Amino acid sequence: MSTRGIVAAAVAAGLFATAAHAATTATAQVTLDSITAGPTYNYTIALDDTGTTNIGTFWFGWVPGQDFLTSEPSAVVNPTGFADVLTGSHNSSDGTAIQWQANGNTADFLTPGETTDFGFSTADSPTVLAGISPSHPPTLETTSVIYAGGTAFSGTSGDLVASVAVPEPTTLGLLAVSGSMLAMRRRKQVAVAA
Repeated sequence: MSTRGIVAAAVAAGLFATAAHAATTATAQVTLDSITAGPTYNYTIALDDTGTTNIGTFWFGWVPGQDFLTSEPSAVVNPTGFADVLTGSHNSSDGTAIQWQANGNTADFLTPGETTDFGFSTADSPTVLAGISPSHPPTLETTSVIYAGGTAFSGTSGDLVASVAVPEPTTLGLLAVSGSMLAMRRRKQVAVAA
């Protein structure tokens, strides 16, 4: 091999090594915002892009072929430029999950170093959400996948387990009481307006 060929091979190897180190990684923190009648637990997920690529898809409570959440989420909150789809058959052999995808505009993707909030409501307490998936033990319910592309299975991907802030029992009680008081206040306002 000529010197030129060796240099070209070395440059190509260096470029490949750099591309191989481009990573789609993130951390996620689930926080309980409030508890309303039912009870219904209302959560925010702060997703932080800690990698070197954009994130266009966040699939919470899921890996290919398995949905981990015990109860079907409701009142899903999307950050600007993202849309949600609930996945999973939610039967005795599978749970459910939330897939958030950017709406096709790369300007809406989560960029390296950026954090954005997703949200949802569920009948599952923080202790249940932080626990093992009943449909796929021993996997934790908050096991998730991110993709660099705006559609599932596009671009590089990464796995993560979202951490759940489990509040003290006293805090849970205060959240439940404040949620009940807000519900009563809304009922009074509706009655007065009628």
